[in-house]
Amino acid sequence: MIKIYFPVSKFAKLKHSRGLLLAAICFLLQLPVRADELVYRINAGGGSMSSSVGTFSADKYFAPSPGSTTTTTTGIAGTTDDAIYQNQRRSATNNSTFNYNFPVSSGQYRVKLFLAEIYWTKVGQRIFDVKAEGTKVLDNYDILRKVAPNTATSETFTINVTDGTLNLYFSSLASDGGVNRPQVAGIEVVRVSSSTPDFTRITWGTAASQPYGTHEVHGEVVNGRLYIFGGYDVTKSTYTPTKKAYRYDPNNNTWQAIADLPHTPKGSNFGGITHVGTATDGTNIYLAGGYPSNATGTGQVFGTKQVWRYNVASNNYTALPNLPYDLAAGQLKYLNGKLHYMGGANKSRADVSVHYALDLKNLSAGWKSLASLPNKTNHGGSAVYNGKIYYIGGAHGQNDAAVMQKSVQIYNPATNTWSKGADMPVGRDHISSSVVVMGNRILVLGGQTAYNVSSALVSAYNPATNTWQELTPLPAKRSTGVAAVINGIIYYTGGIRSKVNYKGVPVQPAASTSAVAVSEIEPENSTEIQQIVAYPNPLKAGDKLSVEIQNFKKQENVTVTLFDVLGRQMQSTQVVTSEEGKATVEMPFQAPVNSGMYIIKAYSDSGKALTRLIKE
Repeated sequence: MIKIYFPVSKFAKLKHSRGLLLAAICFLLQLPVRADELVYRINAGGGSMSSSVGTFSADKYFAPSPGSTTTTTTGIAGTTDDAIYQNQRRSATNNSTFNYNFPVSSGQYRVKLFLAEIYWTKVGQRIFDVKAEGTKVLDNYDILRKVAPNTATSETFTINVTDGTLNLYFSSLASDGGVNRPQVAGIEVVRVSSSTPDFTRITWGTAASQPYGTHEVHGEVVNGRLYIFGGYDVTKSTYTPTKKAYRYDPNNNTWQAIADLPHTPKGSNFGGITHVGTATDGTNIYLAGGYPSNATGTGQVFGTKQVWRYNVASNNYTALPNLPYDLAAGQLKYLNGKLHYMGGANKSRADVSVHYALDLKNLSAGWKSLASLPNKTNHGGSAVYNGKIYYIGGAHGQNDAAVMQKSVQIYNPATNTWSKGADMPVGRDHISSSVVVMGNRILVLGGQTAYNVSSALVSAYNPATNTWQELTPLPAKRSTGVAAVINGIIYYTGGIRSKVNYKGVPVQPAASTSAVAVSEIEPENSTEIQQIVAYPNPLKAGDKLSVEIQNFKKQENVTVTLFDVLGRQMQSTQVVTSEEGKATVEMPFQAPVNSGMYIIKAYSDSGKALTRLIKE
């Protein structure tokens, strides 16, 4: 539902004919307004195609590759766009899985799955789950419980993305109650925009404690579960790594041991790694460099070339090409199909400015040098946000010689260059796995402000405004632990030999005005809410503007009009909806359009809808 908010309650009684003026005022005042932006529309298992829904691009962003697809020539009921449903992506075998990993900016997204059963005829012959960002959105789903065979249907859900990748996970694993293979015909991803203010308060509590205390531990989130690896063996008096690894599932608040780390040297009671760089592509987890155990399991070695991939689905490890030389205490990040290893220290514990990249689609080429880290630090933290790597903090030197750094270093892969962001308010190191993305900000949790001086600070960096803000601190001073954001909840677990797993719930701020919703689009007798989506949005020079409308009456004349923010009509066209009440229309500009904000309105006898368009 599209709503406009205005801070004076009496405007709620204005008639719909004046709604456009309210919209313009709201846009000018930058009050909360919802504007939807189409990001992806994928023909799963097929090539690019046009339809009454809009243009579908060829199948991409799936894993594993090439995977498996299936087709049919049978007609599809309930749609005029049979071709969308006649090609589908599925898992390669029964009781198996596949993923989609869509690169996106952080924010809220509405995902629509296009579905049809094109093979089986009876309920119970295909059952599968779907997770989005680790949250189960379809559980033991059976298309034939909803519609007949060879009949179009869809499922829609909204999900928050904080790590730059929208992960969709399709599973028919027997352990999940699955039968046969999961399958999907098409996927639509729409960004839902809002001007909701950022939170500053966090209510902290605890979740289930780790089975094992950890120090200098590292971790990543995949499919809504937190995986932690290694750290120091807290049962030994010497600084010796452990090979233990665990998985935390917030859905049932439990920890479970996973396969031991493979790093060498190793023995029956030693092995593993600490000071390792970790990254995830949304499907698997990568580990590079670090301090392995010595040959007797009585200490550590200050660097290694070893690089491993933890295969989440199969719970085992695969060796990848070694780093060029022994490194540790650096950062590893996944971006655009490549692993980036940055900073840290060499085997002599001297700071290094190295920046290497490994193309995961061309492993034989090995690690290649890229632009060096301008401020070489060890024990820093990092995050990927909107297609760039943010390398934050760290230290010059180690132990009692360490000088904590405040720097924010931003890597742009398009230009292979680094730039500088606003410094952290307080320099920190030992934040290797405690820098996370949440919404439109990067959070830094805990860390050391001086040698062996841990901090409870929780600091938020906003890349858009290049500013820092302090949030509610952790309940206790912590460093060397793992932070994660799962389903909108913040976790900080382990560190300084602790088992404690802190759980933080953001407290959303109250609206800055006493806003009253004024519906521009919902007649009193409406049973479905009319919707409008403009794409691409923002619109760049040379782009063709398309407008999609939904939930109008079937075979209805709908007028689509472009206005400037003062309410002046710029151009208009009419379109007739399909049997499903949908239509897509291209709107080539009849005159040059300047950069700025515009309003697109669709209206008919059954209702109205509007959205905002940005012209860059």
